[in-house]
Amino acid sequence: VAVLLLARGLAPAERGTIAFITVTAQVVARLAGTGTPQATAVLAAQRPLDRSVLLANAFGYAGVAAALIAVVACGGLWLLGDIAPESLGSIELVLLALGALAVALSEAGYGFLLGCSRFRQQMMIQMTVPWVYAALLGALYAGPGLTIGRAALVWTAAMGSGVALLAPACLYFLAGEEP
Repeated sequence: VAVLLLARGLAPAERGTIAFITVTAQVVARLAGTGTPQATAVLAAQRPLDRSVLLANAFGYAGVAAALIAVVACGGLWLLGDIAPESLGSIELVLLALGALAVALSEAGYGFLLGCSRFRQQMMIQMTVPWVYAALLGALYAGPGLTIGRAALVWTAAMGSGVALLAPACLYFLAGEEP
């Protein structure tokens, strides 16, 4: 649904810029993770008594690493403006960095829930985030219209909604599990 709204609301070059922002943010998040979400899943499954520490470390590492790599990536794109799409401005770079942070934190949370065998919670959140994105895009499409900045803001907000749903789900699980 979101792709159809983007296709109808943005010109081809603008769609390319949105694709660049979302893919670059996901690559930055993947680089920041360096296998930490997968390791968190394995250790959370093997060490139930250490889950609080694992969750804190996973979120902490993901946040710091994603922020550092995002600053380097966005700084490089800003300094070497020729390699980025023309319509990628300062606001879009900030949204790219925030999106990368949200994706990295989400991956950390997903890894934790996976390791704790909380498949339903993980699935429900993973199902919700794309629909939040589509709903927000639809509201923009029906209202003031889509621009690169608005579409990037909505994508970043949708990724942030994943973190907003994951963090309480993880903490709620821990609260019920503590001895």
